[in-house]
Amino acid sequence: MDETIMNDYEDYIRIQVEVHGAVDKPAKYGKGERKAIDWFFNDIDKNLRILDLGCGSGVGVEYLIFKGYENVVGIDINSKKVAVATSKLLPVFQRDLRTVEFKDFDIVWSSHSFEHMYDPVEALDVLKQITRPDAEFFFVMPYVDTGDESAHCSSHEIGLRENDRGKSVREWFSNQGLVCITQVMDDYREPEIWLKLAKYDE
Repeated sequence: MDETIMNDYEDYIRIQVEVHGAVDKPAKYGKGERKAIDWFFNDIDKNLRILDLGCGSGVGVEYLIFKGYENVVGIDINSKKVAVATSKLLPVFQRDLRTVEFKDFDIVWSSHSFEHMYDPVEALDVLKQITRPDAEFFFVMPYVDTGDESAHCSSHEIGLRENDRGKSVREWFSNQGLVCITQVMDDYREPEIWLKLAKYDE
């Protein structure tokens, strides 16, 4: 890898972990994630294999297990958040998505993490590679995103800062090979867009 790119990526990791990686979040954020999980996973087979991308301290992983999902794996780059999750014996691992060894997932769950991706195109390519052909992708993201751009470094590219009822976001995912099945707007935690996506038939 080019040294300049590597240095940029190292800066990205430092900013995500040290500047924007607070372990403690307001209780409302945990409640908001559980609310979204209740909606997305209303009728999902309990035996499916689920990846929680950017799972933080494991709020989503813990709730999915509570709901009866046993095949759940969470990954996050922040060692402090992972330590909180593993202290509760949750299946959470400190991993960089670009080198993750897990695969064959049926569902990718991502709550307030995809907008943090260093390279969202590369991230989505990896997610498509480690999921089954009929996998679904459940994304919760701030919309319209007004967050710190040094944290939400992908929000412009994805279209999260465009106030067009999600059109730019859907088009971005479509250009990456994912079709939008369902879109919901919610504002319990903050204004959000909820997307249920699937791979285009090949």
